[in-house]
Amino acid sequence: MVDISRLRSIIKEKGMTVSATARMAGVERVTLYNRFAGKGEFTVSEIEGLSDALCLSTADRNEIFFCGKG
Repeated sequence: MVDISRLRSIIKEKGMTVSATARMAGVERVTLYNRFAGKGEFTVSEIEGLSDALCLSTADRNEIFFCGKG
């Protein structure tokens, strides 16, 4: 299960909006909002894009998207 709360918190901490984050990650804004609403699962390319856009460490990425596994 994805830690949406933590992901939203990081976006806010970085002073970004969801729209700007989506654009930087190469993800459609509506797709990102749908993922936040639990509609569909994040794809590998979405996770990679968000990790790059938010400069997530491997540990942060794993904790957010893979429940701390890895």
